[in-house]
Amino acid sequence: MFDPSKLSQAVSTVLGNKPHPDLPEVKVNQYEAFGRVAARMFGNSQPRPSQVRLAYHSLVNSGISPAEFERLWDTARPIANELLDRDPNLHDMMLIQGQPPNVIADYYAQHPHPEAPDVPAGKINAYRAHANPISQTLYGRAPNIIELHRFATGNYGIEDILAHYHDDGTSISGARK
Repeated sequence: MFDPSKLSQAVSTVLGNKPHPDLPEVKVNQYEAFGRVAARMFGNSQPRPSQVRLAYHSLVNSGISPAEFERLWDTARPIANELLDRDPNLHDMMLIQGQPPNVIADYYAQHPHPEAPDVPAGKINAYRAHANPISQTLYGRAPNIIELHRFATGNYGIEDILAHYHDDGTSISGARK
């Protein structure tokens, strides 16, 4: 007996396993996944075939599946942007492949800060979180990188940060700024 659902499934399987017209290296049923990767890599909701081709070859050469790339990108991108002011690159993705979010966050936190390369980005970010309310309250501005660098390299405590923003120029321990 003729079953139309099986015919539809057979046609989808046959067509899905054919080479995609825009990118013969990829099967039709894989093109959408590589298109989503290209959309993330290039920040383009409608990636061009050349971008999908580059995404395909990048992932094949790095050994990362499209699903793993999407997971990594969605986890790592906000962290990398917050700490390093950049998107993750393919090298990062290869190193953090298969890692849980806390390991990914630690990976980026240990990178040198782009404006203070002698201090880890996570340490600068932590001092920004501590100093920002104090700086905003007393001066109406966020702490600048020079202040954050000073706090991080000097291992300032909250009392030292507070003293830094007072006018007398001394810290709680009595040292000059």
